[in-house]
Amino acid sequence: MRIEVWREAGRWWAAGQHDRKSLVLEGTTLLDVSTVSLRRVSEIEPYLRGRRAQFRAVGGGL
Repeated sequence: MRIEVWREAGRWWAAGQHDRKSLVLEGTTLLDVSTVSLRRVSEIEPYLRGRRAQFRAVGGGL
């Protein structure tokens, strides 16, 4: 997969295509794009539970 990266003050975008599916990532300079890795996830619910817990911790109430 070939990934193209664009940078702007404080932000970056990375885009690529795999198996005829497109992917675009957006990040800030707080996260170095070269440290990002992608992994296939077959069960997303544990990640969603963690995200909901984060929202509850800051008063989002999900």
